[in-house]
Amino acid sequence: MRWETKMPNIPFGTTIWKGICKRKELFIKRIRFNVKKGNTVKFWEDRWLFEEPIATVCPNLFNAVRSHNFLVADMGRIENNIMVWNLNFSRRIIRTVEIEEFAVLMNALDNFEFDRTSEDEVMWMASKSKEFTVASCYGSLTQQFQQNFRADLVWKQEWPPKIAFFLWLAIHNRILTLDNMERRGYMFVNRCFMCRKELESVSHLLLYCDFSYALWSYFWGELNVAVIIPGSLQALFEGWSHLWTNTKGKEVWILLPAAITWSLWVERNKRVFEDQEVSLDRMIIEVKALIFFWLSAADPKKFDRISFQHLVVDWKKTFFDPP
Repeated sequence: MRWETKMPNIPFGTTIWKGICKRKELFIKRIRFNVKKGNTVKFWEDRWLFEEPIATVCPNLFNAVRSHNFLVADMGRIENNIMVWNLNFSRRIIRTVEIEEFAVLMNALDNFEFDRTSEDEVMWMASKSKEFTVASCYGSLTQQFQQNFRADLVWKQEWPPKIAFFLWLAIHNRILTLDNMERRGYMFVNRCFMCRKELESVSHLLLYCDFSYALWSYFWGELNVAVIIPGSLQALFEGWSHLWTNTKGKEVWILLPAAITWSLWVERNKRVFEDQEVSLDRMIIEVKALIFFWLSAADPKKFDRISFQHLVVDWKKTFFDPP
């Protein structure tokens, strides 16, 4: 028996399963079959003889066969102790590229033997044991991104978990900006709610929008730091800690990108859902207030002598100017 997943076509109760089915190729690419009887493995389309399906390795032969659905057991048999393969071509193989692929395929098949006493096995290639685990699956799917991005830059104790989750989604381009909603099939007039000029995307909303850029520029300018807007939110977080080397004010500096991006997202949503907006000056105060709240929650005694009013008025002097 062979189980095949199918995309559900009913309109209710299938959202999670649809999402799984859309990404099943990511799973299939990590399995390989150890053929014994060959009565459950597709000859052309499953991974069993090569690292990739035979259809991928020998595409010209694949296009010349009568059927793509033959099982391995249907294609080979033993005659006089010799393995004989019938590949069921629909025509003669005469093109040079087809002959070359045929030679490669037959050379590999010559080293294969059936084991009619055992059942076919599925091997999970993402783990050393060849057995599937959720941990190995997650690690395999996230490995490429983990190599390019340090997760500890987002999952910090300095800000609440919901902020870390938002930042993770934003860096992965998964927050529901208008362009991402359009990709999900929703129809909108895509225009940034902050500047009302450009198309809304994660990078535009949080980095390049005139309003957003002015907010970033205020804090950079006040601290006399020269910064060129990076190409993505990921690049911003990766390079942020390198922009400030002094011990004094470092705690505040580390919190700034998270506070600014979260404040921009909250303000954007107020404009969308509540038809309310605040000025740039008010946004600056809200960013400072958010940082003050995070710092106070982390270490109340350290900031018990600093009032919020003092923080807002003497922000630079309090944290960044030498005594």
